[in-house]
Amino acid sequence: MIEVLYISYDGLLEPLGSSQIVPYLKGLSKKGIKYSILSYEKQADLSKNDDVIKLEKELVSHGIKWKRLMYHKTPPVISTFFDVVYGCLISFGLIKNNGIKIIHARSYVAGLIALLLKKVCKVRFIFDMRGFWADERVEGGIWKKKSLLYRTAKYFEKKFLCNSDNIISLTHAGKAEIENLPFLRNGTTDITVIPTCVDLKKFNLEGGSGLIPFNEQNINNKFVFIYIGSISTWYMPHEMVDFFSVVQKHIEKVHFMVLTKEKILFEDILKTKKFNSRTISILNARHDLISDYLSLGKAGVAFYKSGYSRKACCPTKFGEYLACGLPVIINSGIGDCDEIVINERVGVVINDFSAREYERAIEELKGLLSEGDALRERCRETAENYFSLEMGVERYWDIYKRLGKEIQ
Repeated sequence: MIEVLYISYDGLLEPLGSSQIVPYLKGLSKKGIKYSILSYEKQADLSKNDDVIKLEKELVSHGIKWKRLMYHKTPPVISTFFDVVYGCLISFGLIKNNGIKIIHARSYVAGLIALLLKKVCKVRFIFDMRGFWADERVEGGIWKKKSLLYRTAKYFEKKFLCNSDNIISLTHAGKAEIENLPFLRNGTTDITVIPTCVDLKKFNLEGGSGLIPFNEQNINNKFVFIYIGSISTWYMPHEMVDFFSVVQKHIEKVHFMVLTKEKILFEDILKTKKFNSRTISILNARHDLISDYLSLGKAGVAFYKSGYSRKACCPTKFGEYLACGLPVIINSGIGDCDEIVINERVGVVINDFSAREYERAIEELKGLLSEGDALRERCRETAENYFSLEMGVERYWDIYKRLGKEIQ
């Protein structure tokens, strides 16, 4: 039995937690990992008492202990400092009371807690870095590159990378970048690539449970493009609308379905562009019904701002689209996506955001779609080969087994 403290600054009650944290932990608990989880939950999520009780029962049924703390957003920096200090105190107690020898830290704030506790408690530290977080915030316009916050985050990033017993990267491109960092070129730290995986039982070619409340726009017999997720910060909604404008000139009876919580923001973009919104649906869809919505689509769209941090980006929606048989239209420079799309022939890579490039991409997509079910099956097979949840669980299991042997 291996005792692990899993720390996440993202809440388990959020969609990301339910899709990218809980499934892995449940799978690994079946292999003998005994988890204590420390997560930071938003007040709005904690107020949904039924959801909290349901998740807690689910975790308990897998032998997982869940300690939830309140996530604080304001005042900036000070609130995060408070969360870290309190998290250290709680984690110290969990380590001592449960005989924990390994801390698995998801991203940077959790990594700071783990780093401090490694020094004090002499535990093993897995840094599940999820990408170049500090650079993401700069490229998303949240921080300035010369700011104290950025320089501090990069300082600790170096500490995390140098002091962890295993680094987890979402992409091979990210791994290559880490290995090329001057302070890691001796190769003494193991780096494992584990992408954002997909539960292939939930995301499948069938879909269509009949539970989705969607019929008022009458999309029957229409060619539906789909986008899932946020549209602010690192994403490119303006360019997606421009792309769809070109699509309308080349494909008949076309519809764009946008599944996002930022409905008002997207509506404002449509107004700014004076776009006819009758061919676009904007929905705040429940996460458990995303697969059903995807069953209505013909292709998935994913446009991201380019930059250094994108090397380590593995969009969750990318694997979900493929798992449901949808080819992907994505811009170049996003993690390993270029290589997968091109080598497996499961979509189109856009090299720039111009009308000419959009037209080229649409013609290439139409060629792929002419293959019919063969394309859908190839997309599904690609998801199985690259983004299977079972594969991700096995790779985490290999890390735990190795560290467990070192501890004994």
